[in-house]
Amino acid sequence: MAHRARRAWFAISGATLVVATAGCGDITNLRQSNPGQLSAATLYVPGNAQLLVNGAISDFECAYSRYVVGTGILGDELINAISNTANFDYDRRTLPTNGAYGTNTCASGNQQPAIYSTLSTARGSADTVLAKLQGWTVAQVPNRTKLIGQAAAYAGYSLVLLGESMCSGAINVGPELTPVQLFNEAKLRFDAAIPAATTATDTATLNLALLGRARTQLDLGNAAAAATDAAAIPPTFVANMSTDPVNPRRQNFVFIATSQSFWASVDPSFRDLTIGGAPDPRVLVTNTAKNGTANIPIWTAN
Repeated sequence: MAHRARRAWFAISGATLVVATAGCGDITNLRQSNPGQLSAATLYVPGNAQLLVNGAISDFECAYSRYVVGTGILGDELINAISNTANFDYDRRTLPTNGAYGTNTCASGNQQPAIYSTLSTARGSADTVLAKLQGWTVAQVPNRTKLIGQAAAYAGYSLVLLGESMCSGAINVGPELTPVQLFNEAKLRFDAAIPAATTATDTATLNLALLGRARTQLDLGNAAAAATDAAAIPPTFVANMSTDPVNPRRQNFVFIATSQSFWASVDPSFRDLTIGGAPDPRVLVTNTAKNGTANIPIWTAN
């Protein structure tokens, strides 16, 4: 019985070895295929123009929600509420050169919001499709002008936020740029977005780009030019990002960080502010009566 069992085991082992050997031979074959791999030759084509612009917008929205939380913590609008060394470092701005704020992506480091890499990805996506659109024709892409306005506007916002949040940055692995240089790059994108949106009668993108250029002009110290752009925007204008609860990169990161996971709370300096004895409507907040793991009361922005 034992002898037959050993023979059976050797037979199974031999079969496994054959399969494993065949598998190793297949793996080492230099001619491999990856059905999930995307080729730039088949992706960046006129038929995908709308999809590519939507992707660039999605990249920006992912970056923006993390920018809001990250700069809120760095600028003391928010306070860390989670008992984690890296989060305390983020809050007190004792950041290493490879810190999460610079190196993390939309898919990593949720507790420490990623800023530089996410905004750089958004800028790269928008600039790439913008360059492609400028090379395609209206015959190839009927709504080409509208898409140019959208891609340029979102590239501009990625750059202006990089300039506001970073001491320096780079474009396409180019030379180190100062914030002023990044703001000037942002202005170039908005300068391209505004006439395109005007021609396409895309009011939403036009107002978004005017607002972005006004913000950029303020960053550059050009208050009069900023006022001119701002005056052209209807007082009721608002732009909303889209979110969904399923895909992590499309989730509302502000809600997750403050209202769901309790990683951050409204800083005490922004709680219960009043004007003339009445609550300041610009910074209305709510005490949730809950604490983060750092024993910090969780206040959320309304």
